[in-house]
Amino acid sequence: MNQTRLNWVLRALALCVWCLAAPCDGAGLRVVVTIPPLKGIIEPLLPEGSSVAVLMTPGRSEHNYEFTPSDMARVGGANLVVCVGLGLEQQLQQFLESHTSPKRVDLSLGAAAGVEQAADSDDQASEGESEHHHGAVDPHVWLDPVLVEAALPRLADGVRDAMKATGIWNDDAKKHLEDALASEQAEVAKLNLAFQEALAKFKGDKIVTHHAAFGRLANRYGLVVAEVIRVNEGEEPTPGRIAAIVQAVRKEGVTAIYVEPQFSSATAERIASAAGVRVVKLDPLGNGDWIAMMQENLNGLVAGLSKAKNK
Repeated sequence: MNQTRLNWVLRALALCVWCLAAPCDGAGLRVVVTIPPLKGIIEPLLPEGSSVAVLMTPGRSEHNYEFTPSDMARVGGANLVVCVGLGLEQQLQQFLESHTSPKRVDLSLGAAAGVEQAADSDDQASEGESEHHHGAVDPHVWLDPVLVEAALPRLADGVRDAMKATGIWNDDAKKHLEDALASEQAEVAKLNLAFQEALAKFKGDKIVTHHAAFGRLANRYGLVVAEVIRVNEGEEPTPGRIAAIVQAVRKEGVTAIYVEPQFSSATAERIASAAGVRVVKLDPLGNGDWIAMMQENLNGLVAGLSKAKNK
């Protein structure tokens, strides 16, 4: 069987499952998200009895996600689908557009945060990173607490619409959602304040990251991304590129190289050793607890930035 025919067979099979897996009424919602951070962002807003499935398998970069036939079936059986948008999950978005359902609500974090068309806005990635993105807009919206907080009301509206579509919206559900939204807004505002206070003394400091994930966060809190090790997520840097990064680390006074658990740290460790700086972990994806992931990233940033300056 050639590849084209196989693709059609897989698609037909997935659509059969999708049709059979139509959402049913119940106490909660069946929610599908593309990456782990979205689980941590949407879950606090959901009614009791809800379930959240994450499409992307652990240990993979968000840029390597591929939409599979089994994903089609899970999306087809969902009441609510949450993606990042901004070009990050193009196959999924094409599927959603061609397989709409009155029983399913589709949300994009980028659209909810109001940055889908914000390529030239102040919320765009820092200048040092902007050239490394394949699209016009940096999709890593979930790594900016201010944008996440801005998205919460629209995400809550989507949860409400999904509950209405499945027949579980009532006065109690309305009160629960209002309370949940207020609680999560307070949590995210508290996190934003923690970032502001902890990073204020490092304003203008330079950092080197593994791939172009932390430009929005850096820009938000006054840091500057001096270099990115993996300009293209699937490719290791050339020897010449490595030498240029080492030179930039020395020249810019960078105090740490930030690595990510989704990639091998070998190249970063080589650069850090040559430049005489530390290796510190930042995790753009986490395990589904968004608040905990962001707090760990804040701790990592402070640890790396504090190395040489003893601030």
